[in-house]
Amino acid sequence: TIIIIIIIITTVIIIIMVVSDALYTYVYEKAAPRNKTQYVLKLKDKKIDYVFLGSPRVENHIVTKLVEQQTSKTAINLGMQGSKLDDIYLVLKLLLENNVTFDKIFIQIDYTFNNESPSVNVSSESLPYLRTNKVVNSHNKLNNPNYFVNYSLIFLYELSYQTHTIVKLINLINYVHINHQSARY
Repeated sequence: TIIIIIIIITTVIIIIMVVSDALYTYVYEKAAPRNKTQYVLKLKDKKIDYVFLGSPRVENHIVTKLVEQQTSKTAINLGMQGSKLDDIYLVLKLLLENNVTFDKIFIQIDYTFNNESPSVNVSSESLPYLRTNKVVNSHNKLNNPNYFVNYSLIFLYELSYQTHTIVKLINLINYVHINHQSARY
């Protein structure tokens, strides 16, 4: 009977996690963009004269309002913190998939692009779209060594993280309680 109870509880937890993931993905996709990956995914059928892609150097130093004032052309700054060449490639593919056209694209390149691994930032920002966007899915399938884990077993990692956090919290509460008790006596 204990095994049956454990199976039932496990099944309920998995169902809750699947529903929560689906709900989170839906809300994340429908919400106003909070990062540049979301912003790029929401851009559709636009014409932009100048597109700037790159690392924080682009993000922090290209002022699109000045570019637009000086050139009378539209500009967008898609420089991102921690981005690498793989991330720029994903953003470029998403722009093309969403029928965003441009006259010129400027890609900032420096020594960090020798590192072929994807950045943590853009990879994590695109994860909610892994099941719903074919470009994000195919890009991750080809370039992310953790694709299978991210696609199939994300709940285990979420549960592991939450369990680890809960255990740390319980240990902290026990530590405070024990020290508080000993201080009183």
